[in-house]
Amino acid sequence: MPFGFMRSGQKLEMNQRIDQIEKAIVNQEVIAVSLENSLIQKSSKQQVIILPLRLVYIDGELEVIGEEIPKGILRPYLVGDIHEIEAKAHSKDYRKNITSQDVIDYIESGRLITENEERLVLKIPAGNNIDLAPPHLYMGNPFAAVNSDGEMIWAATVEVSNPLFEWLSSLQKIEVLDPPSVAIQLQLFLQNNKR
Repeated sequence: MPFGFMRSGQKLEMNQRIDQIEKAIVNQEVIAVSLENSLIQKSSKQQVIILPLRLVYIDGELEVIGEEIPKGILRPYLVGDIHEIEAKAHSKDYRKNITSQDVIDYIESGRLITENEERLVLKIPAGNNIDLAPPHLYMGNPFAAVNSDGEMIWAATVEVSNPLFEWLSSLQKIEVLDPPSVAIQLQLFLQNNKR
């Protein structure tokens, strides 16, 4: 059981699931995941063998996008539906059929269908070092430039969701330049989630 994978029958907490999936992605490990959700009868579980490729928020839900084995097809799985994860022996021998570009195309085509994306433009004050690659948020076509005042103007195509607002609220002294609808939604999010 490399990388701290759980024994069969033990349920995982969300952070454990995320950590184990991230380790499998980094190490290109094939895993077996046991799924439970409202579509599957409560007394039954479904086990799927996958090569996890990316963890990403889609429609506000954290999903692992992976190659289902042996079918070799790209599929998303809600991390919240995964209850067990097991490393599979000889997983290093598996040759993946899905490329990184296939995963990006999947994310972007899904956003085209749901029309839930915006081109976000931020102004970041000079000397403000922030992480512009937050975990599990897909930022399409990122662009950055520095204006004459030393402020960074940063843009990316993003999915408008609570995880995006959580990330934006963690940033210090940024200004949402565009679109105005995201700036308004961020203010509402901040008001509703005062700490």
